Amino acid sequence: MPGTRFVSRAKLSQSEIHIVNKRYGDALNLLSEVDAAGDKEVQNRKSSIMIRCYFEMDMDARAVSYTEEHLTEILASGYGEKVVKDMLIYYHKKKDLQQFERYVKFLARYPGNEPLIQYLSGKIYYQTGNYHRSYNYFYALSQMKSVYTDEALYFLGLYSTMVSRNTAGALAYFNRLIEMQEANITLKEKGMIQSAILYREMNNNDKARELLNKVMSSAKHGMSYIQASNLYHEFGYDTK
Repeated sequence: MPGTRFVSRAKLSQSEIHIVNKRYGDALNLLSEVDAAGDKEVQNRKSSIMIRCYFEMDMDARAVSYTEEHLTEILASGYGEKVVKDMLIYYHKKKDLQQFERYVKFLARYPGNEPLIQYLSGKIYYQTGNYHRSYNYFYALSQMKSVYTDEALYFLGLYSTMVSRNTAGALAYFNRLIEMQEANITLKEKGMIQSAILYREMNNNDKARELLNKVMSSAKHGMSYIQASNLYHEFGYDTK
């Protein structure tokens, strides 16, 4: 009935507001009152909100079970993208490659998710020891403008330092990161520290000292400052 559908949609909207306000119990209680019988649109929206609520409450097993139970219907609806994205993030966190790759295929159906897919793929393959495959994802990510570009450049610098032993390549990646205006400041500082270590190994003490001084003057406190000041002392720069 039209009136019932209007009431159901109102309750769904209110449950979403409850989730934003972290009132998850209230959201679930309201969702339990939603009558979705015979209305696929209402049912799929209800399912997507319920899954989101379960994840927010750290009830991951229930979220996963509910998703798998309703996956076919959810994927065919307009609410599939958010559910699939949450599942991809979950399986990345669990380092479950088989399920992660399964959900990559689902998320790839929705335009605009390539940067997230590249980023999470790069991370999970790095975490599971497939460094070459991880490099390929981070390299592709470094060639596009996204919120993950700075982290991709930092990883590529580390890969070039520790895996391919390409000092020039590592410094090039770290330098791109350091000069990237919108890059995360902590990643910039980490890039400067890594570069300073490489310059020290190359006996370019002037450049190494310059970079460590930059970190110490900008960081003032925190882990980056501690690391930079420890290296500055270890390299003997405070006695020259």
